[in-house]
Amino acid sequence: MSGVSYLMAAYLAAVSSAYPAHYAETRGLHPEALAIEYGGYHIGFEYQHWRIIEASVCKGYSHDLAIQADCTLKAKAMFAELCSALSSKPINSEKYIKTRNMYCHSASAYRPIIAQVTKGIEDSALTRARQACHAATIEAMGAGSAALIAARDSRCRAYRAMEKTP
Repeated sequence: MSGVSYLMAAYLAAVSSAYPAHYAETRGLHPEALAIEYGGYHIGFEYQHWRIIEASVCKGYSHDLAIQADCTLKAKAMFAELCSALSSKPINSEKYIKTRNMYCHSASAYRPIIAQVTKGIEDSALTRARQACHAATIEAMGAGSAALIAARDSRCRAYRAMEKTP
C-alpha cells in the first residue's frame, strides 16, 4: 500500500467514525446525561430532543423516597433558576436557545415527586391490643376450640373498650 493509500484510508476512517457521532448528537438520537450540583444535591437527569426525561431526574436517589422527593423539588427550582438566568442574557445561538427552552419548559412542566414519609404504625397500647385481637381471631378460626374462642372474645372485647376510650 502506498503512502497516498494510507493517508486516504486514515482520512476515511476518521470521517466515517466522527460523522455518525456528530449526527447522533445534533439529531438527539440518544439520551444525553447531565448532572448539576444544586441545593445540596447532585441532580442528575437525561435529556433527548432538548426535552428533559422526567423519570430520569434524581434517579440516583431512588433508594430513598424521601431524599428523592426532596431532590426533585430542588430540581424543579433549579430548572426555574436556569431558565431565568438564560433568559436574562440571551445569545443568538441555536444551542443556547434550545438549552434555554429545555430548562424553561421543565421549569413549568416538570412535576416533582411529592411524598411525605412517616414512621410506621406507632407502638401503643391500642395497637398492641388490636394486634392481639387479630392474632386470637386467626388462632380461633384454625382450631375452633372453646378456650381459643373465649380468649379471642376477651382480647377483642378489651381492644374495643380501648378504642372507645379517648
